Amino acid sequence: MNSTPKTSPEPQHLSALVLGVCALCLAAGQVYGQSDSVTMLQIFETPWNVIEHRVPDAWIIGYDELWVPPPGQAEFAGGSVGYDVYDRFDLGSPGQNTRYGTLDFATSLTAAVEQSGLFIYADTVLNHNAFADLYTPDFPESGGYPGFVLSWPGYPFGDFHDYWAGGTQQERVAGLIDIAQEVDIELIRNPVDPDDPANIPPGTASWNGRTANLPDPLNAALYPDLDLPGETYTNPVTGNTFTRYPFNINNPLAGDPVPENVTGLLLRYGQWLTEVIGFDGYRVDAAKHIPTWFFDDFWDDAVHATGRIALDGERLTPFSFGEILDGSHAALLPYIRKNDFSNRDALDFPLFFPLRDNLTFVSSINSWYDIKDHSIDVADDGFVNGSIGVKFVHSHDNGGAQLDNVAFAYTLLLPGRTVVYINGEQYGPAGDFPRPGRGDALGGVFGDTLTTLVGLAHSHGRGYFFERWIDQHTYVYERDNSLLVGLSSDNSDGYSTVTVDSNFEPGAKLVELTGHAGDAVIDPSGLVDDVVTVAADRRVTLTIPHNTTGGNSHNSGYVVYGPAAPQGTLTIEGKSSTIPAEDPGQNPDLATVVRTRLAEIDVVSDPQFTVVLQSDPVVLPDGSADPEAGGDNAVLRINNGVDVTGDGFISTDPDNRVVYAYQQFVTKRSPLATGGDGEYRQDIDTSLLPEGMNYINVRAFRQRSSGPAIYTDFRRAVYVDLQGPEINVDLPEITYNGVSLLTLPFFTFDVTALDDTADEVHIFVNQPDGTDLLPLVDPSNALTQVDRYSFEKTQYGLPHGNLRIDMLALEISGNWSQTTLNWIVNLNNPGDMDRSGVLTADDVCGFYAQLGLAEGDPGYDDKAD
Repeated sequence: MNSTPKTSPEPQHLSALVLGVCALCLAAGQVYGQSDSVTMLQIFETPWNVIEHRVPDAWIIGYDELWVPPPGQAEFAGGSVGYDVYDRFDLGSPGQNTRYGTLDFATSLTAAVEQSGLFIYADTVLNHNAFADLYTPDFPESGGYPGFVLSWPGYPFGDFHDYWAGGTQQERVAGLIDIAQEVDIELIRNPVDPDDPANIPPGTASWNGRTANLPDPLNAALYPDLDLPGETYTNPVTGNTFTRYPFNINNPLAGDPVPENVTGLLLRYGQWLTEVIGFDGYRVDAAKHIPTWFFDDFWDDAVHATGRIALDGERLTPFSFGEILDGSHAALLPYIRKNDFSNRDALDFPLFFPLRDNLTFVSSINSWYDIKDHSIDVADDGFVNGSIGVKFVHSHDNGGAQLDNVAFAYTLLLPGRTVVYINGEQYGPAGDFPRPGRGDALGGVFGDTLTTLVGLAHSHGRGYFFERWIDQHTYVYERDNSLLVGLSSDNSDGYSTVTVDSNFEPGAKLVELTGHAGDAVIDPSGLVDDVVTVAADRRVTLTIPHNTTGGNSHNSGYVVYGPAAPQGTLTIEGKSSTIPAEDPGQNPDLATVVRTRLAEIDVVSDPQFTVVLQSDPVVLPDGSADPEAGGDNAVLRINNGVDVTGDGFISTDPDNRVVYAYQQFVTKRSPLATGGDGEYRQDIDTSLLPEGMNYINVRAFRQRSSGPAIYTDFRRAVYVDLQGPEINVDLPEITYNGVSLLTLPFFTFDVTALDDTADEVHIFVNQPDGTDLLPLVDPSNALTQVDRYSFEKTQYGLPHGNLRIDMLALEISGNWSQTTLNWIVNLNNPGDMDRSGVLTADDVCGFYAQLGLAEGDPGYDDKAD
């Protein structure tokens, strides 16, 4: 049947480059027009360095955001996903890694994500710690959890609820000890000065090799610096006016420890995750079990304007989205607050459950009537406009719809956020927790079903929502004058054909964009049109395949039609080489596929290069030309916004998602649709870009007289390589006449990468001057990477006498740098400082010189001999 539901209000079409950018926005922070489709990749069971390795792929596919697991140290350390929190502030160090790596690997990942222009959210546990409690042997004596007390006068369970308490906000979820946010015990919870009487009591014994709450000068880095200027804000909902001080990024140890209660610790942790570690927001675990006052009265204040700095100079407000495991709108709404101050949302369980229960392999129980209007999105204003709710089909916790391709086609192209979940299986095959994800989420050998849908959300996912058809098994909606999405929940053989209203111009030709038309499995009868023409009355006829062919379910009962987007080729003129995509090999498992980068990387090592887009005339599958698809403009963006033309940016407002951080081409701009040759060129001074990975995006727009922007993003990862990798080698403690001196035949070499470009370091001993070391590189002379910027190797068999050490640092580009060290090894007599062969007064003087003593100092020559 035709449907005339309550829809979004008619859009006002905006002109020029900002077509489709809605004037209304979701909230302060990294926000999007209400009509935008936004895609989030949830990637779990994958270490930080592997995720960083795949950032170019996620960016090229068109994901907007990443969601990663809890970053802190878990009770079961490397054996746990991270929800059993032991120490939130411990992100790992060499030899004490978390499951995902170290602090340096985590901050390197967040920096890479910001460089690409994507956003990254940390799973954040504010409801509970781990399983150990007051009755766990040796745990209380060890100090318990860092920053928490297990008991306190007047509070028998300290910072936690009664272990046997019931009720949603006091029970132990999955046996995990529940934090009592209302408890007010004021302590310095990450102590620095051992003599401060306000310190949390320190541990006096060890539990599983851990002792908590010992004073440590390095803990100062976990506190804001009260000597820096504070910012004063007023929360418009609560009326609370407060001054918040920042962390000192340039001098971390200038932080000032102050007494706080347990809620204060959690708020400080949230601010630290964004300001210091570089996350852009938080997925709040078990938010249903946390009282709403915690978020309303404290959390929003603590994290407001603590995110990355936008091009307009404003700090973004991080995005929070909570897990409220409930299918009712009434349960979720109290946890959602989105305005110019707060940026807090919730996972869309009210939509998840109907998707799971109505997109099954059993057609008779499926019904689109039981899916539509269930999303939390409609609960605030009655419109399907993406204003609230984070949609998902399945997750690490929850198995989802059996017809999950159909579910993704439905959710990804709707307004608002949708999550795609992949379990990287880097620690073994997925089980009940975390659950298996979609192996094709990043493309590759497992197919392109999801990456195609993500790409369509990116290129066409704008415009208001209009429901165009609904019956039990068929659903059609339009993104205003941009997309028609036809979906089937029928798991039998066959097709459904419907004729629907639309806002497309009469005579417009719409292309089937998923590749389902004519597909041998999905459309074996060839009934799905690859091009449909809008009738004079603006109606469109769609033929939608069911989800089964020949009795075998293909789970792809959907079509997506829209105007063709520009086509062409992006090249980097002046590149020195291209690092090819990696090969996962024959029949790889999922873990191998997740580790395999698919993006090519162009290497630029000259002072100048040129970005060139050659757009092509577009011919539709029916043989007709589509001159508007040739495009009437293309714009350039590098990284998160680098001015390479000198003419500034089209928009520095992060709410303007279509052209934020983009620039017009200056060297040449010749659009096809306005009579040009379709070439766009921009000469770029390479020194304007940082060494290492850079992200170049050319956005080519379809010519449109009305409707939201439709564009193609042409993207290349570019590795800038103007100089070799810079490293530093730690020297021995003993020197003689300015030369490093070893007295043993071995030494542990510690090497630090001074930039983030060194990928390998190799050591060579006593090679003749002028030796070409590159052919000698092999695993036997490689240092072990012990941290993101640290390499280490103990070299044995060092010979007596003069010692030459060569360190060769390599980049992924093939560039390298050589550091040569000339040392002395004295194995015959360690006291023979000058290597004369005999012990003399000169050796004694040399020894004292190592101690920093000079003649005449007390203790230099007590016997005056």
